Amino acid sequence: PEELQLNRKPMQGDSMTEDECFEKLAPEVKLFLNRINQLSPPPLSMRTYKGMRQYVLSMVKQVERPHFTGTIEERTILGPGGDIPIRIYTPEGPTPLPVLLFFHGGAWVLGNLDTEEDTCLALARLTPCIAVSVDYRLAPEHPYPSALEDCYTTLQWVAEKADTFGGDQGRIAVSGESAGGNLAAALALMSRQRKGPAIAFQLLFYPVTNLAEWHTESHRAFREGFFLKEEDMAGARSLYAPNEADWSSPYLSPLLATDLRGLPPALVVTAGCDPLRDEGEAYAKRLQNSGVHASHVCYEDMIHAFLFFFKSAASRRKALEHASEELRRAFA
Repeated sequence: PEELQLNRKPMQGDSMTEDECFEKLAPEVKLFLNRINQLSPPPLSMRTYKGMRQYVLSMVKQVERPHFTGTIEERTILGPGGDIPIRIYTPEGPTPLPVLLFFHGGAWVLGNLDTEEDTCLALARLTPCIAVSVDYRLAPEHPYPSALEDCYTTLQWVAEKADTFGGDQGRIAVSGESAGGNLAAALALMSRQRKGPAIAFQLLFYPVTNLAEWHTESHRAFREGFFLKEEDMAGARSLYAPNEADWSSPYLSPLLATDLRGLPPALVVTAGCDPLRDEGEAYAKRLQNSGVHASHVCYEDMIHAFLFFFKSAASRRKALEHASEELRRAFA
């Protein structure tokens, strides 16, 4: 359809043309890109982030909560910077159940407990497990390492208090999308270093693994025109980690950690037309080379944040089903 034709600028120095990248996408993704590229939203920055937050919230409010057979509980726990809101999704069935600690995406600047609810509900139901979604502090009001410290505090709380909501303290996994995937990977490193609670598995959906440099083929090929733009990534980095000296820290760039031995087993999920594709795959390979049981799956017809945007896509369903299988194996 003519509606799916994009006005795309030719790209230079890439092994695959932009048209070739575009053609392998699922139809609903092509339609989405056509519409969002026509809008030409301004990049994420100190000037625009508040408006973007409101826009994301307005999108989420238009989505009905899917049917869930179980309980949804709101709690707050005391964190290093005040109360941390969490939401606990418990499917019907006997307890105790293993616990999946989930961190939302949104470039460390956007998002809240509502933005990833569909994903949490699906993983809780399919695994089954108790999903605990964390509303960590956002940048730029709370820059690095505020979000990560909130995540670590929540991990400690779950390890101590899981029995209060039917969870098994001995079976805890961590997960997240994009920036949330970065937080989950960094949390595994932090808990190892601090000798904190044991993590059974890390489930990383299109994670940020390298904030220090963007020289991969996927960064070059998809830096504009495929939703996640390089200028937005640069804006997110400046808001979350304003000190450039921090960018090479393993807690910001897990791919650059000198030692990945002894980390939890992992599944890294990437999208075929996502700037973060190659660094996600590289992290899975580095884990494997360090003796960690890790796997990587790429959904070639998808773009960044496909779990959030394409609720009925076949690749989204496959990704969630496969992730749940990996979680069951790890929890067993």
